[in-house]
Amino acid sequence: MPGRGAWLHPREECLSRAVRRKAFGPALRVHGLTVTHSDLSELVGEINDQRQAAEDMSTP
Repeated sequence: MPGRGAWLHPREECLSRAVRRKAFGPALRVHGLTVTHSDLSELVGEINDQRQAAEDMSTP
């Protein structure tokens, strides 16, 4: 469905709460969607690593 998405802050506490509340299925309108903490935790870690690397490169 075009235009559907879910916003998640790349922080551990936001991730834990979203998984605990099973918020992704309703937000994305996907019935039966199962999202695990470990799946998202790894992805959020990679995003934070990339963000930190970009910040390190832009600092004079």
